[in-house]
Amino acid sequence: MRVIDTGTGVETPKVTARSIDGDASAGFANVSLLSGNKNDGIWQAVLTIPKNSQEGLWEVVLFPLNDEAGNTTGFGPGEEFNSNFEVISQNDDKTPPELISFAVDKRVANVTQGVDSITVIMHLRDLESGLDTPLLSASSLINDATSGFASVSLIDGDIYDGTWQAIITLPKKITGGPWRINLFPLSDLSQNSWETFGPGEGYDDRFTVIRSASNQDVNADGKSDLLWRSFARGWNFLWTMDGTSAAKASPINVVQEYTWTMDGLGDYDGDGRSDIFWRDSESGMNFVYLMNGASIKNRYVLNFVTAETWQIVGNGDFNGDGVGDVMWRNVERGDTWFYLMQNGRIEISKPSLWVTDLNFKVVATGDIDGDGDDDIIWRKLDTGLIYIWIMENGSIASKYSLRAVSPNWEIVGAGDLNGDETDDIIMRNQVDGRNWVYMMNSGQVLASSLINEVSDLSWQISNMGDYDGDGKVDFLWRNKAAGRNLVHLMDGTAVKSRGVLRPTDNNWQVAK
Repeated sequence: MRVIDTGTGVETPKVTARSIDGDASAGFANVSLLSGNKNDGIWQAVLTIPKNSQEGLWEVVLFPLNDEAGNTTGFGPGEEFNSNFEVISQNDDKTPPELISFAVDKRVANVTQGVDSITVIMHLRDLESGLDTPLLSASSLINDATSGFASVSLIDGDIYDGTWQAIITLPKKITGGPWRINLFPLSDLSQNSWETFGPGEGYDDRFTVIRSASNQDVNADGKSDLLWRSFARGWNFLWTMDGTSAAKASPINVVQEYTWTMDGLGDYDGDGRSDIFWRDSESGMNFVYLMNGASIKNRYVLNFVTAETWQIVGNGDFNGDGVGDVMWRNVERGDTWFYLMQNGRIEISKPSLWVTDLNFKVVATGDIDGDGDDDIIWRKLDTGLIYIWIMENGSIASKYSLRAVSPNWEIVGAGDLNGDETDDIIMRNQVDGRNWVYMMNSGQVLASSLINEVSDLSWQISNMGDYDGDGKVDFLWRNKAAGRNLVHLMDGTAVKSRGVLRPTDNNWQVAK
């Protein structure tokens, strides 16, 4: 075809073809300039009509022509040109494509530090007509978060019988918890198609996204775990959790000296697994275990911090880099300090504000404004005032009073109770046994609600974590006097499931 544009010159035309009596199409043509130039030239468009395409009358479709100044035409080529042609086919293919195999390269994606990806390998077959390129994406089972379409390529064989690779990219800090791979209905070049999404029964299309550096997940399965220490024997144990039960109880090691305590749990090297910050309350020595499940993959001596005056008061990702950090406080003067961690070591050691009124205590850490940086929750014990430090890049971005609550109410922790990617503040009344939540949004109380009542004050919430991997925080209840342990799996303020764990006598303490 000859195209003239005496001004700025025409852009490369786009040409396709379609059947007049049906909905079959050929895809875009391979277009090249044979002679002349963009102002006045002869263009060639080669259309490929697939095997077994719909037979009958087809027409060439010329998409609107554009020049480099932005001027455009309508669809063409126009009535004065004969754009029709005949397709002869022996197509009697009425069979949709077949999925032979479907495999996922891993079951956990870690987006704490940056993007991650899931790779799907599929063997697909359509011997008569050949396959259209498959479409895949992934979606959260908690909310409406999606991944976008996968990058799909044919890596072996051909469109009639071949192996396809789909790479699903997951952005940093996307929704955590359980996800599903969506295989859009497969179709072939004769327009035969699956009626439903796949991959279907018999194929495992699930995986877990980890987005927090402080979720106590020691084995990187997307579920928080429990770490126990016996001060009587020096034993340390990992309970890998699976909802209301411990899937496995594994010994870690023996640390005989009772002065050593697990003062911090966080992912200090950014590998998606929670690690242990050890502190000797007598000498002030600090030690890090980098964990791989119950195995210690590395041990680092950090430094000495005066035991009598400095305490670890908070753990969390305070600079949003996907690596757990540590907050210190001088219990005599009130000054605070942060260790921003990297690769299991202290990357930055920085002083922060002095809080000289020692009635103020750090009672919880959590991302209460949903920006990816964990924040600091203070409590003035004599008045009940709740005070907030909003953290950003390891520094205090803002600070304010939230509200005053009777000292009868103890803040037991912060966690995402309703699955909205923002941590909420959990409280227990130590007089009447009521349990309460402040649902947080942008650092403020969005709603205030009763969770339930556990009137026996021998029972306390001793740990909080996502034990079933659904993106919502759950509670470990412990009766220390009786040595009993219960799990409440939560769905908002409702207890969706309860489970009894093995008893542990009061020589055992759970790290948190």
